[in-house]
Amino acid sequence: MNTLNSWLLLFVIILLTVTFVWFERRHSDVSSIAIVVLGDVGHSPRMQYHSLSFAQTLGVEVDLIGFSGSKCRPEVLENSSIRLHEMKPFPKIRGLPFIVTAPLKILSQILQLCWVLLTIPNPSYIYMQNPPSIPSMIVCLFVSILRGSRFAIDWHNLAFSILALRLGSKSPLVKLSFLYEKTLGRFSSVNTCVSKAMKEWLEKNFKVEATVMYDQPPDFFQPGQKEDVHSIVNKYQAAFNGFDFSRPKPTNTPVPPANSEEMNQRLSSLYPTPEEPILDHHFSNFVLPPQRQSSLSFPLLKYPQPSPTTPYNSSSRTSPESTTFLVTESETPFSIKTGESVELKGDRPAILISPTSWTPDEDFSVLLKAFRIVDERIATHEIDSFPRVAMCVTGKGPLIEPVLKFIEDFPFSHFSFHPLWLDAADYPKMLASADLGISMHQSSSGIDLPMKVVDMFGCCIPVCARNFSCIGELVQHEVNGLLFDTPEELADHLIRLLNNFPNTPELLGMRQTLVERNMRWTSGWTQAVAPLFS
Repeated sequence: MNTLNSWLLLFVIILLTVTFVWFERRHSDVSSIAIVVLGDVGHSPRMQYHSLSFAQTLGVEVDLIGFSGSKCRPEVLENSSIRLHEMKPFPKIRGLPFIVTAPLKILSQILQLCWVLLTIPNPSYIYMQNPPSIPSMIVCLFVSILRGSRFAIDWHNLAFSILALRLGSKSPLVKLSFLYEKTLGRFSSVNTCVSKAMKEWLEKNFKVEATVMYDQPPDFFQPGQKEDVHSIVNKYQAAFNGFDFSRPKPTNTPVPPANSEEMNQRLSSLYPTPEEPILDHHFSNFVLPPQRQSSLSFPLLKYPQPSPTTPYNSSSRTSPESTTFLVTESETPFSIKTGESVELKGDRPAILISPTSWTPDEDFSVLLKAFRIVDERIATHEIDSFPRVAMCVTGKGPLIEPVLKFIEDFPFSHFSFHPLWLDAADYPKMLASADLGISMHQSSSGIDLPMKVVDMFGCCIPVCARNFSCIGELVQHEVNGLLFDTPEELADHLIRLLNNFPNTPELLGMRQTLVERNMRWTSGWTQAVAPLFS
C-alpha cells in the first residue's frame, strides 16, 4: 500500500510539473530574452552590450544572468528593461586538486543557473556566451526545451581549446569537452560569432552556421581630450606618484643585453615554451598555433578597493638621486592646468596602455624583452630622441605579482610600469588618454579576436598587436596599427612610432584613420544580430 501511495504521489508531482510547464509555454512572453554569462558578468562587456541593444533597439525585456564580481556598466545598471541576476561564484578551496574542485564547482553552477532560468519570466530566447560551455550549454539547452524557449549561442572562442591550456591537448577530458561542445552546439537555433575565421571553423568542424558580429566599441568609447588626460591622472595619481619622468639623455652606460641568460631564465619560468599545439589530428585538420601552458600557482592577490589604486612598490623603482614627480591639481607629468585651460607638455612622457588579464596566454616576456632592446639601442646612441614611456597595465590576474617583481629586478631606463585597477566608468577615459595601445593577446583557438583592441580603437588609439592567424580581421598592419611576432619586431615598432614623440606623423596618421572609420557597436548589431531575433 505504501508503495502504491508513493507511486501515486510521484504521478501527481509529474502531472503538476507538466501542467505548469505547459502553461508557461502557452503564456510565454515573446518580448523577453535571457542572456547567460557563466562568469563575472561585469567582465563580460560583449554580453552587456548585447543586453543594451536588445533593450534599446528591439525594446525587449532582458534578464542578464552571471556571477557577481566586477560592477557592470552604468548604462546596464540604470536601464529599467534590464534585470541583473548575480549568482555566487564557487569559493576557492586551497589544497584540493583540480579533479576534486572541478565537479563541485560544476554542480554549484548547475544548481544556481537552473534556479535562475526556471524562476525568471519565461524568455523567448536563452542566449548564452560560449565559452565556458560546461555546464552552461547543457543547462541552457535543457531549460530552453523545458520552457519552450529558443536556444542561442554567442561564440567568443572554443571552450575545449581553453581547457587544453590547463590539461594539454591530448587529455581525455579535453577530447570529451570537444565532443560535448560539438554535439550540443548543433541544437542552437541562432549562432553568432566574433570573426570570419571562427565562422568558417564552426561550419567545417561543428556543422554550425553562425553569423559574424564583430566586436565594435559602443558610444561611450570616444577619442580623448586634453582635459581627460589631466583628470584621469589626477584621479589615479597614486599609481603615478614617485616616478622619475624626466627624459634622460643617452649615455654610454652599459645595459644588460636583451638576451641575457638570467633574464631569459626568469621569463621562461613565467611563460614556458609551448610543447604541443592545442589541437591535433584527433579533433580536425584545422591547424591551430602552439600555445603556452603554465603549471605555476600564485597566492590570491588582494587589490585595493575601491579604486583609485595604489602603485605596486613604486618607491623601489626610483633611486634617491632621481627627480620624482608628485601629481597635483594643477600639474601632472603630462599636462598643466591654468584656470580651466589644460595644455599638454611638449616633453611629456608617452602613455602606453595594455588591458590584460595577467594570464600565461598573454606573454609579457615579449614586451619586457622589447623594452630592454630599446634601452640598449638608446644607450649606444642608435636612437637620439626617444621619450620616457609610462606603461599603464589595467586588469588583474595571477601573474601580476611575479611580473612586477621581475621588473623591479630588471629595471628599465626609459620605461616605468603603472598597474591600474579601474572603475568601469573610468576604463574608457584611461584608454582615451593613451598614445599607443599594446595587445599581448594570443588566442587559445587562433580564431577569436581581442575585444580590448576594439575598446582602444573606439578611443582612436593605434595598437601594436601580437600576431596570430586571424588578427588581420581587426588590426590592419600599417593602417590602424602594427603587428609583431618577436621582441625585436615590437622594439622596432616602438622606435618607429615613438621616436621624436610627440611629433610622430605615422602615429598621428593611424589615429586619424581610426577617427575617420568611426565604427560602432549599435550599427553593426542592428545589421547583423537584430534580424536573427526579430
